[in-house]
Amino acid sequence: MDIACDSTYVISATDPGSGNKEIKLYPNPVLKGETLQIEGMDVKEWILRNIQGKLISKGTSFIGSATINLSDNAVAGMYFMELRSGKYSYVKNLIIQ
Repeated sequence: MDIACDSTYVISATDPGSGNKEIKLYPNPVLKGETLQIEGMDVKEWILRNIQGKLISKGTSFIGSATINLSDNAVAGMYFMELRSGKYSYVKNLIIQ
């Protein structure tokens, strides 16, 4: 079930299972087609949604991989990147230029 919410923004996330280590996406803002780096967690799956909650792109990562190649499907704007690592799921703001 998808639930839309237009007033909640996640600025940072911490992993309660790893001593509250901060999870970072960089560069942010990122250029369309550029590689996005992830620090602070092993990502198994990622989902990119626009501000209205529409699915833009998704993919899987190998454990230990810390990069996501952003497709040209996204236009410049603000997005939400959901990162999943097995039992944890985090949502981070992402700006694409």
